[in-house]
Amino acid sequence: MTNPINHSNGEINFEAFDHIKFWVGNAKQASSFYCNYLGFEPYAYKGLESGSRYISSHAIKNNNAVFVFESALIPSSGFEGASPAETAYVREMSDFLDKRGDAIVDIAFIVDDAKQCFETACNRGAVPISPPTNMECRFGSGTAVSATISVGSGTKHTFIQRSGFKPTGTVAFLPGFIAS
Repeated sequence: MTNPINHSNGEINFEAFDHIKFWVGNAKQASSFYCNYLGFEPYAYKGLESGSRYISSHAIKNNNAVFVFESALIPSSGFEGASPAETAYVREMSDFLDKRGDAIVDIAFIVDDAKQCFETACNRGAVPISPPTNMECRFGSGTAVSATISVGSGTKHTFIQRSGFKPTGTVAFLPGFIAS
């Protein structure tokens, strides 16, 4: 069911849930458990084979439910060649896992205008985590826009605008992911 989008009245309306992201110690093992015992199927992957040198992400799907399990490929102290932003992301993941263990870190929503949703949420007191950012697909499938906020619970909320991104046979789910 699609909710009507009307930003003129300052409301944040979303079209649908996009995915739920878990930070886990072992993304492959966690996704395999859900596939083997809970009826999910492999959907998409991001890791060394798709150009991600620091994070491994396994997206799985059961009907319209998409879960993404993400774990680090590098130690939290980073290593030569990792940018400060990449090292900070892995360090944040490591700190999160130390405090909470494997858990949900982000609930993502499909929206028609990620920038507008981000600005409206921040104007209402949400903490900005990542401003609207274009996620370019290196395989030529277009661009998606994402923006992330926090509302204080420790769980993030990401607005994803997919209007410029078209999955292909090679590229699935979001830019950076390949079909499983």
